[in-house]
Amino acid sequence: FLDDYYEEGLQFDPISATSRGDNRYNDLFPNDIAKPHLKKQHDYTIMYQKQLASFDRKKLNSFDKISFDIVNLQIKQALERERFNLEYIPFTQFRGYPSTLPSLGSGKSFQPFKTVKDYENWLKRINGFSIWADTAIANFNKGIAIKMVLPKALVIKMIPQLEAQTTTDTLKNIFYEPVRNMPSSFSTKEKKAIQLAYQNAINTKIIPTYRKLADYLKNVYLPKARITSGYNDMPNGKAMYEYFVGVSTTTNQTPEEIYQTGLKEVE
Repeated sequence: FLDDYYEEGLQFDPISATSRGDNRYNDLFPNDIAKPHLKKQHDYTIMYQKQLASFDRKKLNSFDKISFDIVNLQIKQALERERFNLEYIPFTQFRGYPSTLPSLGSGKSFQPFKTVKDYENWLKRINGFSIWADTAIANFNKGIAIKMVLPKALVIKMIPQLEAQTTTDTLKNIFYEPVRNMPSSFSTKEKKAIQLAYQNAINTKIIPTYRKLADYLKNVYLPKARITSGYNDMPNGKAMYEYFVGVSTTTNQTPEEIYQTGLKEVE
């Protein structure tokens, strides 16, 4: 059960698989904020919730009880998360693919660039990012419609982060780093093909995608962003904040209770 739960879960988050040294999905970039993906993930969660319920926890050994409780918690949090339509804020100044990809694409993170296939895998991931970005804009618009938007103070910081990836000087673009550091074992023909493919990807995929996101935030989203801060000022924001506090602290305490506990500890 645990093996199946883990293996199938990797297919919903292949970049996480790459981060764990599992290279089977290095070419995949799921559109994880699109409705079809979210529906499949929901069905996966419900299926394993039903399977988990078939086990009698009392009959498990101490190690399996821990595994049971962890999976049970993950499933509970995943289903609770669905209530909040968090895909309507697909990225922020701290989290999300637009800020993660430069690190991966530089060749200095966990995305491998050791073989020709590694270089080809990354090009496929870039194609997936372009599709994801279009969905991100559509989802931001859905958030605007229900006033589930980021504070202006944060959007202002996000715009230059995106614009930083639009430099047209290929040699200075961070996504060109793997080309500059190709293994010496590659043949001249392989190096030339990779060089041309990466130049093309940067000019026709990466730069236009980042520019599209930056222009959207600047011209459409920023005027609709809020002047308030904190989750409480969004629809269902109080429950959303409590959810994040619960996930971060793995307690059932309210934010106020945690705050009061902290004050007592200091005292």
